[in-house]
Amino acid sequence: MIKAVLFDLIGTTIKTSDPDFVLTCFKKAFLQHGIEANSGILKINRGKNKLLMIQEVLKAQGLPFTNSIQILNSFNDVMHDGMVNFSEAEGVKEVFSFLSVKKIHIGVGTGLSESLFADIFNHLGWGKYNI
Repeated sequence: MIKAVLFDLIGTTIKTSDPDFVLTCFKKAFLQHGIEANSGILKINRGKNKLLMIQEVLKAQGLPFTNSIQILNSFNDVMHDGMVNFSEAEGVKEVFSFLSVKKIHIGVGTGLSESLFADIFNHLGWGKYNI
């Protein structure tokens, strides 16, 4: 008997109006700190914890980690400002409803911060599901 199902957030349970929205947010966050982030390094590190991802970009470009937290904060701000870009992926509502009726726990994993996930969660109205 299945007791729980774990989903990924961006690209699986939610979609963005622009497929590169998250990467664009990273680029904007780095630019706010005078750094042009390497797109290839960003793409390779997709899905990782965002602070680690930022540090990988800095490391690959030979830059110190001293402003990693500030870049992360900028990334979170840019993502928050773009909340309207997030929408539920097709069929997610039906799958979540089915799992909820069957009393199967729903988990959603992400490399985003807890506060950013909570904002997306609320934006999508997922409070009605057993997530």
